[in-house]
Amino acid sequence: MSRLVAFIAVLLTFTSCSAYAVTTYKCVLTHSIQGTDGNDSAQVVNKDARVYDAGNTFSFSPDGSKMVTSPELTDIIGQNDQPMKAGTADNLMYIHVKNSFVIATETEGYIYGDCVEVVGK
Repeated sequence: MSRLVAFIAVLLTFTSCSAYAVTTYKCVLTHSIQGTDGNDSAQVVNKDARVYDAGNTFSFSPDGSKMVTSPELTDIIGQNDQPMKAGTADNLMYIHVKNSFVIATETEGYIYGDCVEVVGK
């Protein structure tokens, strides 16, 4: 019985720690399209979009109802020696750099930019 209690205590500790590991951000969501004729377009979709950063993955809800989680991201160095995290899945690129999160194909993407941490969720 004491082993069971100890196991439950350890399980609860890990569960509570993981709950605190996620950081919620409020972002401006922009939809960007690269035109084949050289005309690119960008449109702000939501000024109060939320992203949930768990460190090596991030989650978001593009339509406000269904959550999508990125694949596990890998640390890489981008342009100008900028540290970032990136991963790919289902022909999509997932990128987290500074205070921005990007989900994109080669020609279209959603940018969660100008993200600020939500305190006291």
